[in-house]
Amino acid sequence: MVRILKGDGNEYSKDENKKTEIDPLKTLSQEVRLLLDSVKAKGIITTLNVDEENGIVRIYSNNTNELKRALSAVSEILDLAYSTTEHHPYSLLLYHSTEILRSILDAWEDTLAVDGLSEIAWRIDEIRSNIDRISISDQ
Repeated sequence: MVRILKGDGNEYSKDENKKTEIDPLKTLSQEVRLLLDSVKAKGIITTLNVDEENGIVRIYSNNTNELKRALSAVSEILDLAYSTTEHHPYSLLLYHSTEILRSILDAWEDTLAVDGLSEIAWRIDEIRSNIDRISISDQ
């Protein structure tokens, strides 16, 4: 069967002239790969990461390492934590845990200062307090 992608974003079968399921992530990934191949010819090296389970396509430049990727992920988690503040019972657990992660990653190639360790200890106390509140409310 030959599939044809129409301008309306739908895929049609040439044989049956019927609309068929299209995998948007697969189509997007293929198109992005073509684009990345074209910029590779200009000396721009990238890595494409497709998270099929969550429907996410990420592009990394050649100077992106694991630490930079982790810091970027923590920023996304913090966005979630900020947007759900007090709207979800676990929001403060998420917020304080992520702030601890950010502190650790910020100091990854350096030394974690006494102030940083003190803040982490305070956040751990906040996490414990939130766990106690969640435990009490679940009973």
